[in-house]
Amino acid sequence: MFLSESAQARIADIRDENKGGVNVYKSQISDAVEVVMNMYQMHAVASEKSELMEVVSVLTDYNRLLTELAKER
Repeated sequence: MFLSESAQARIADIRDENKGGVNVYKSQISDAVEVVMNMYQMHAVASEKSELMEVVSVLTDYNRLLTELAKER
């Protein structure tokens, strides 16, 4: 793997079963997406909605990364 030591340490931390493993991170992302979508639908003014959608996009990408890390194991 061609990752920096800090990236490898972060991946090992995400996979650490003593901390709950990948599923804990995926659950946190799902909770965050739910909060952001609620803000988007209920509270955001038009100018904030594009920023909230960018946040959802980042969280979705992170969730995909976690899914791939879980498959590699």
